[in-house]
Amino acid sequence: MSYELLIPRGAWRIVRITYLDQHGFETSRRQAYAIQRRVYDTRQTLITERIRAVPARIVAARASVPGPSRN
Repeated sequence: MSYELLIPRGAWRIVRITYLDQHGFETSRRQAYAIQRRVYDTRQTLITERIRAVPARIVAARASVPGPSRN
């Protein structure tokens, strides 16, 4: 899952946010292990790219959600 934002800062910027799983593939926001943030200018030239991990407490909270047992 990814989405784009248009930000007017001097020149327009396009910010594309993508949620990644532990293998680096695009996933849903709920299952994301990392968030990739790419900033482009209006000509789609990549300006910055940043990937940051989802905070461990969120990952831990997902792991502790009661569900069907895995054994």
